[in-house]
Amino acid sequence: MSYTIVEQRDNIILIKINRPEARNAVNYELVTQLKEDFAEAESNEKVSVVIITGEGHDSFSAGGDIKYVSNLTPHEAIQYSSHVHELLNQIEELNKPVIAAINGYALGGGCQISLACDIRYATMKSKLGQPEVKLGICPGWGGTQRLARLIGVSRAKELIFTGKIIDATEAFRINLVNKVIYIDENKQKKMNFKEEDLKVVLNERLIDECINLAETMTRLDSNALKILKSLTNKARDLNTSSGKYLERLAFLSYLAYNKSHGPKLE
Repeated sequence: MSYTIVEQRDNIILIKINRPEARNAVNYELVTQLKEDFAEAESNEKVSVVIITGEGHDSFSAGGDIKYVSNLTPHEAIQYSSHVHELLNQIEELNKPVIAAINGYALGGGCQISLACDIRYATMKSKLGQPEVKLGICPGWGGTQRLARLIGVSRAKELIFTGKIIDATEAFRINLVNKVIYIDENKQKKMNFKEEDLKVVLNERLIDECINLAETMTRLDSNALKILKSLTNKARDLNTSSGKYLERLAFLSYLAYNKSHGPKLE
């Protein structure tokens, strides 16, 4: 069984988590495959943007595979957690933009995968949250840190302390997702959509929107995107003065590079 499905569309790589029978839950083998997929995308000079989504219509990823995790020894659990941390750091530090197309549930570890991405799009049927506290555990893959930095400490605490699962509209309101794909209620009635049909159409539109966004980026300079991603990532950890200093250095370096190798700036 292949734990992922990888499609290349011109300069865009689409990676699908392929465990729909388990709501795309994360086990060790899936993480291994995802690490390989992202490494290949990073080394492929023809690839400018990566999109990650879930196979099927119900789940981006429902989180860690509870059945798998419950059978781990303490040593194996540490290895598993480290393995996932490496993957999420790899996604976060990839030299190309990564877009999460959140089709359905993104809970626990699934939500944490999306947090490592640069941009998150969802549908009106998507649900997000960190419900680990309801299992008597805490987020273990950087969720407390990335969520707090993204939506603010107070809102992150509310979600993490309660294990609350929120819909995409609320996720957009608190800046957890960048965009939500809707289908108007009148159109739903007119088309006589069944629930499953609605999910299919929404997910198709979700991927189309992510592809459109990615195509916008592919028309831009890949070196500039690489620098911009690195600089904005560093903004979380540096004070403003240090961040602006790095930005000036990057700007001057890029001007010098373009003067020697690229088109003239006018």
